[in-house]
Amino acid sequence: MTKFHTPVLVSQLISHLAVQPGQQFIDATIGGGGHAAAIINLGGHVFGIDRDPQAVKAAQQRLPSTQAKVVQANFTDLATLAANAGISQVNGIIFDLGVSSHQLDTPARGFSFNSSGPLDMRMDPALAVTAADLVNALGRKELYVLFTKLAQEKLARPIADAIVESRRLTPFTTTQQLAQLVEEVYRRHHWLALKLHPATKVFQALRIAVNDELNNLKLVLPSALSLLKPGGRLAVISFHEGEDRLVKQFCPKTGKVLDVGCGAGKLLQELADLGWLAEGVDTILDQGRRRGLKLKKINLQTQPLPYPKNHFDLVVCLDTLEHMSDDKRLVAEMARVVKAKGIIIISVPAYQWFFSYWDKMLGHFRRYNRKTLLRAVPRNTAKLRFLSYYFSFLLLPAILVRFIKVVSRQKQQSDFSADPLPVFSHALVNILGGLELLWLKRYSIPFGLSLVGVWQKR
Repeated sequence: MTKFHTPVLVSQLISHLAVQPGQQFIDATIGGGGHAAAIINLGGHVFGIDRDPQAVKAAQQRLPSTQAKVVQANFTDLATLAANAGISQVNGIIFDLGVSSHQLDTPARGFSFNSSGPLDMRMDPALAVTAADLVNALGRKELYVLFTKLAQEKLARPIADAIVESRRLTPFTTTQQLAQLVEEVYRRHHWLALKLHPATKVFQALRIAVNDELNNLKLVLPSALSLLKPGGRLAVISFHEGEDRLVKQFCPKTGKVLDVGCGAGKLLQELADLGWLAEGVDTILDQGRRRGLKLKKINLQTQPLPYPKNHFDLVVCLDTLEHMSDDKRLVAEMARVVKAKGIIIISVPAYQWFFSYWDKMLGHFRRYNRKTLLRAVPRNTAKLRFLSYYFSFLLLPAILVRFIKVVSRQKQQSDFSADPLPVFSHALVNILGGLELLWLKRYSIPFGLSLVGVWQKR
């Protein structure tokens, strides 16, 4: 067997692993040995694991036994397998999740809807349950949950209904039976104009369920982290949202973020997806709790933020402060809960308050924080965005002159930061913001300008 699977991210993976001669690595999904071969070519040593006996055989044939050892096993037993191989810690661990090209190209394995074969999908043939067993045994609701949870299939309910009705006459035994049924459901709903084959997500969900892929990944990540040397690297290649989410939730977080006036938590959801531990507070939570977020309902007008001092790395407050009767108190609360060197970001709708309120905010924050950046953000049209850049270019010489004068004056004042960026940016905000507002009024365009301030706590 000369070719089992061709990995698609070999160069990127090897670059991130920073392989050096003599280093030890674990490839927990070795497949045909593509990643392992690249590591060995750079002088590394590899301990390989795979559930598929055909993959193990291919890797053993391809890799030199002096630099690679390959075993057939489930990577959930990673710690035990490493200990049995005499490995205590390694420089890097690889997980290339999903199905291999060899498995898809072998009809007898039952992974592909493009060729007829038994509806199997077991990566390890020793597993007891096949995809056919699930399709023929699960109820409507269970099939709907499986297709929705594991593949985000939009037609999960009609597909589940069609499966239950069809199997009353003939049990599902082949991949083509299932693929044709899913195609027919899509045809009835006029959804055939898709880039992907209609059966793609259904087959994906069944494969993940048969091999218990998400639970296996969740179980192995702590073991993998404990096996890494200081400075070691964990590389996970995933092609599925569920796998990606598990890895992001497990990995060390970017930091803790609080959204003051979070509303429905849409911004926090984006930050959580990027690895932040996201929390939010608001007087009214528009849509209740969003997935993975901790949202609290408090009266922002009167109640203190329900968090200890120096708790968050980042605090955001977007278009909320101007509605507070005691905005100074809320500013003090944000300054209290943010860590030293932490960041506070606020925005104020300039069309409503122009610059008087903005200057008031500067006064509040100067008491607690060092300004690090101010900028105007047009948020309506590309034309406005272009206008901002246009004014920046025309006004740059004048701004630089003011910038130099102010920096010289700052250096003589002991009670103010010598960092030149704040004053330069403040000048830019006032000039650009004022001109843009005049331009908006001149052409009767609905106002869409916000002033955004970013501070770093001393």
